[in-house]
Amino acid sequence: MKIAEIRNYTYNAQKKVSLNNHNDYSRNKLFIPQNDSFQKSKPIINFTANPASLLEKRLHTITSSSKIKSKKEFRELARNRVIHCFYCQKPVFSQDFVDELNIRGVFDGSIENFVKELAPYKSYLKPTSYDIFKYIEETAKLAPQTHLSRALQILNEDAIQDLRQKQLPIFKQIENEFQQLPAGIPEKVLQVLKTHKNRLKGIPQIEEFSPKDFSYKIKKASETVVKNIHRTPLSNYADTMLATTQTKYKNIYDNNIISKTFQNNNTLDYRMPVNIQGMQLYIVEQIKKIGIKTGRNDILTTCKTAEDMLLGKPVKIKFSNKAFCHDLEKVLTDYSNNSIKKRIFKTVEKLPTSTNNMNSFIAKHEFSSSATIGYELLKPSITTLEHMQPESTKGPYVNHLGNFAHACGPCNHKRSSGDMAVYLEKFPKTSPQVYFNDMIGVVNDGFISLEDILRMKETIYRQSGRKMNISTLSTNILQENFPPDKAQEKFDFFIELANNYLISGRDVLWLQQELRKRCGLAVKLHDLKFIFY
Repeated sequence: MKIAEIRNYTYNAQKKVSLNNHNDYSRNKLFIPQNDSFQKSKPIINFTANPASLLEKRLHTITSSSKIKSKKEFRELARNRVIHCFYCQKPVFSQDFVDELNIRGVFDGSIENFVKELAPYKSYLKPTSYDIFKYIEETAKLAPQTHLSRALQILNEDAIQDLRQKQLPIFKQIENEFQQLPAGIPEKVLQVLKTHKNRLKGIPQIEEFSPKDFSYKIKKASETVVKNIHRTPLSNYADTMLATTQTKYKNIYDNNIISKTFQNNNTLDYRMPVNIQGMQLYIVEQIKKIGIKTGRNDILTTCKTAEDMLLGKPVKIKFSNKAFCHDLEKVLTDYSNNSIKKRIFKTVEKLPTSTNNMNSFIAKHEFSSSATIGYELLKPSITTLEHMQPESTKGPYVNHLGNFAHACGPCNHKRSSGDMAVYLEKFPKTSPQVYFNDMIGVVNDGFISLEDILRMKETIYRQSGRKMNISTLSTNILQENFPPDKAQEKFDFFIELANNYLISGRDVLWLQQELRKRCGLAVKLHDLKFIFY
């Protein structure tokens, strides 16, 4: 009897494409076959389109189909090669690389194996993640078979004490800032300060249940649940919990999301709860069952806290800078003195966070699973899609490859849609060129077209005033793009690109000189409008 060949089944993590200029936070990890890829629909020719749009379609016909065109393909460049962040120069991970580490159990396994897998990538880690990784390396020598969650729990008590020593003086300073308000501290501000100070000190108190906050925590936890059979229900229940805030009817099943989740064949189980609080407790119970099945203490802890809040019992809530800022902004919305508000929030920014303080990271993940800890250590170094010309400007080429760059999440988020030239002043002057050299390497390997790299070069100049050096572009690329029998035809397209302000006229001159020098091709400039820096 002939036995069939056994083959590995490879998965890719499918992610949503973020359309803003910030981090791509979504991790909708539905598994799809390796050969399933996004295909761009064939462009519809519209004879009323503007000249630049028609030029785009003409260029599409002369560009190799093997070149990268989609956002996903561009982000995945960081998967098998070193790509540096456009701003901070740190190498970045691809999202799929991090997802596969989780799928293979690297985060959930022994710290000995975790260290072995991540050691070659230490230079990718941000300072706080690097400090934690060094501690994990030392722990692995003493207890190689322990897990990430246990390794951090050993440090938790000391970390919380050290963290409070830094937080409390800053919190006192914030309280003093409020003392200077002309009309005294408003009652609602006092309540916010009291609530968050008790959180900071770990004092139990009765708190109002927030479906939005609960849904966010469950969604975050579901990101590192590997099996789709558990991950999808968690995400669905989180959405259903959020829907309870939108219910304005006497019958909560009038809400479509709740109805679809819990009704079968348009029939309602008589044992189902009929009021909002009962429904919220029921959803928490369903999520808790999944937490038990998956062995996720972080999910179970979140559910236990939610139950106590819904039943009016005192709870310990971890202090969160984000929640503190959100509550302060809410109570100060109508306060007219912006200078005092700015001063207060400037002081709030001094509070240590999990991205800049090792103790804060450890305290935040006291109850987190090893999978969550592993992912959060690497998350700041995952590449995101930076729109060099911010997408909010809505220009005709904002979502073109020539406007994309790789940037780590923190850098992308901090720059947001601000002035690139101003933001780059915080980093080494060499940063953009280091990144651009990576992109030239990608062009030389045949994954990005010559047109696109010249458009990237022009976008960088227009947004930052920085001139990129392109001299390392290979002769092979010039020969590939300008075959002798079509050299002038191809060169005319680059002239047209320059005349439409998509690349620099100086780069067209450079191409002409390099073609003559390296390839022995004499091409004519024809009607080039001399658009230089």
